[in-house]
Amino acid sequence: MKRNISKTKTSKSDDIVLKLKVLAKKKEHARSKLAVTAKQLRLKAKQLAVTAKDKESIRHKVAVVAGQLRLKAKQLAVTAKEKEDV
Repeated sequence: MKRNISKTKTSKSDDIVLKLKVLAKKKEHARSKLAVTAKQLRLKAKQLAVTAKDKESIRHKVAVVAGQLRLKAKQLAVTAKEKEDV
């Protein structure tokens, strides 16, 4: 019984071309993932910048209120001293 098995013979250069195509596809996939990650990081950096600006604004407002409260405390201390003297 004769077996008719058809084997495709590929040359070494065909093997190299195939391997290079596979490698190129893998590299393109990795590049694509890196591009997506870079975009996500840019968005996160923008969000953090906004958050930092908001926090700085709040910090400034708290500092102003603290100054006002300090002044009010001094005024109340003077008023208490005056009432004590009467």
